[in-house]
Amino acid sequence: MPPLGLSVLRCVRLLRVFKVTKYWRSMSNLVASLLNSIQSIASLILLLFLFIIIFALLGMQVFGGKFSFLEFEDKPRSNFDSFWQSLLTVFQ
Repeated sequence: MPPLGLSVLRCVRLLRVFKVTKYWRSMSNLVASLLNSIQSIASLILLLFLFIIIFALLGMQVFGGKFSFLEFEDKPRSNFDSFWQSLLTVFQ
């Protein structure tokens, strides 16, 4: 495993792609339109996350604790018994 400093520097080297946008006009337009749409994309992601939370809570109300698992058996990963498990189940 390389030291953390080297991996950070390698990630910074990836930012050199944005220097190309000064010379490449179509790439500059693409990056500009992407930066202008960040607010809309963030709103969409927030709305999607809100729907995931709503359906996780709904799944907890409908399916939470309804299925009995034997004590010596492992619970399945996809269940609605806790909030975090239901979030993971809905996200899947």
